[in-house]
Amino acid sequence: MISTYFSTLAQRFGEGWNRFWFTRALPDTLSLMRPLVGLIALAWHATYTADLVEFFGPGGVITPDLWNAWTSGSAIGGGVSRFNYLIYANSAQSLVLMHWLGFAVLLAFTVGFATRAATIGALVVAISYIHRAPMLTSEFEPVLTMVLAYFTFAEIIALFERPPHTPFALLSGDTLGARFSIDSWLRGASQPLPSAAANIGARLLQLHVSAVYFMSAIAKLGVDAWWSGEAVWWLVAKPEGASYFLAPYLDDHVFLLNFLTHSIVWFQLAFALLIWNRSARPLLVALSLPLWCMVALVSGFWLFSAIMFAAGLAFVAPQCSAALGRSHAVLLDSSQPMPVPSR
Repeated sequence: MISTYFSTLAQRFGEGWNRFWFTRALPDTLSLMRPLVGLIALAWHATYTADLVEFFGPGGVITPDLWNAWTSGSAIGGGVSRFNYLIYANSAQSLVLMHWLGFAVLLAFTVGFATRAATIGALVVAISYIHRAPMLTSEFEPVLTMVLAYFTFAEIIALFERPPHTPFALLSGDTLGARFSIDSWLRGASQPLPSAAANIGARLLQLHVSAVYFMSAIAKLGVDAWWSGEAVWWLVAKPEGASYFLAPYLDDHVFLLNFLTHSIVWFQLAFALLIWNRSARPLLVALSLPLWCMVALVSGFWLFSAIMFAAGLAFVAPQCSAALGRSHAVLLDSSQPMPVPSR
């Protein structure tokens, strides 16, 4: 009886494991996430534009020589080699050129042009800027690179799962650019095919996003201000903060501040634990939008809030994204009749 139990346990665990990771799924969820993540990456990339030369130029704050000394170990806290292509800019002109080429890559990723190549390029661009000046990063960059890394991983798996037979198929892929992209428009009316790569990419994102929510909630529980309900007030009341203008409107609303503070913690815990329940999943994904809008408003962390909402879209069922994708395809294809609402 005991041997039968363990045999059945191993069999069911293996079946569940294979079903979770390797079931072929439509790529529509990743395709839905791509343009939103691309817009966020473009906004983040744009923040470097004004002070690009002052920070990274030959006579800037973080010169190539200083960076080389830091990564070689001759500077305090250094000794870690970090890849980035910006270090090869030997003049202000070449640095600016590299910056605008990075814009072009992120734009191609956003609109879905040569999507597979652009996805890999977007990860390289993001990593290069983060490695060039890690002291300028915040909580936003780890989430951005996590999403881009799993996007890239999914595209690489798809390359081996369904080898391309044309240069267009090699560059465009059929995962992140399956919907909502220039590639899908150029491809024509062909419907995207389910793939294990799309499922693996989405599952990796789901696990990582769930872990981020859980660790964020646990970290807050270690701070007294989140227990007392004062955390949102301290975020708003910082004179140097982006949301200080809200302080005069909230200083007399203690219960509202307490409610907002506790709702952030409870939602993050609920998302981490209940998002795996099929019935709770649509509600949690929908509630994440007002939650992160509120967090952005009181903290000023707009990019972080946006990327967290975008990452949470990994839990949107491919069937829902596919329905949106079909509507999008009809709008782009004038040969297809528009659906007529029933009376």
